[in-house]
Amino acid sequence: MRSLLARALHKARPPFLLEPPDPQGVENNDEYINRYSMEYGVSRLPSDSPLLVIGSFCGLSTNVLTYYKRKHAKNNRLITCDKWEFERKHPADCLGNSIISHSEYRRFVRESYLRNIQMFSADDLPYTLEMTSDELTPLAADALARISS
Repeated sequence: MRSLLARALHKARPPFLLEPPDPQGVENNDEYINRYSMEYGVSRLPSDSPLLVIGSFCGLSTNVLTYYKRKHAKNNRLITCDKWEFERKHPADCLGNSIISHSEYRRFVRESYLRNIQMFSADDLPYTLEMTSDELTPLAADALARISS
């Protein structure tokens, strides 16, 4: 599984960098910087405290973080938070001029996320909370208050 993920990531994107990219000579520089930043952060985690990803979409960042956790032998739990509600549109409304409703799109993206994490992170599945960050914030604040008292 590990080599499969590595091959898939290698084919899907340019090779992972060990040094920050040179902004002058790199196409899709944001992708390089994002991966570099994720690897840098994961490789230097100071504790086993959980990691929180707000906004999961189809699971790319979740799977990349899980890959770097494996690579750097980190055991931090990964918690993701997404309700897959887009642009606060009515579920029956269509995406732009397409025939795809927001509810169909939401279902497709959510199912893509689940399929992607089950494929690439099956050995270390994240805890996924189906809620918005606004819904999560008071719960997290309450939990932190209970821990610190």
